Amino acid sequence: MPAPLPYLGPPLFPLARPPEDPISMAVALQDYVAPDCRFLTIHRGQVVYVFSKLKGRGRLFWGGSVQGDYYGDLAARLGFFPSSIVWEDQIVKPGKIDVKTDKWDFYCQ
Repeated sequence: MPAPLPYLGPPLFPLARPPEDPISMAVALQDYVAPDCRFLTIHRGQVVYVFSKLKGRGRLFWGGSVQGDYYGDLAARLGFFPSSIVWEDQIVKPGKIDVKTDKWDFYCQ
């Protein structure tokens, strides 16, 4: 079994269980290359659907998906990204729900 990756902190929504709708939409201001499987590679200008905003030590990271990823029959690529690389331009609904997480929410699979 692989060793756990460094803990990022508790998100409002763990990425393993995204809500049906994003809490906001953002536009990428710059490219970001994912350092490992927990993160999302994003290209400048892409629309990013934000599903979670981490708290605590990981508060500089959000979780989401880029436009063009699908849910349902096709697996969506969800991952973390620095909140500083996007401009949040539309709040869909307030992210006020805290959900407990554990170390398995942050493993690469």
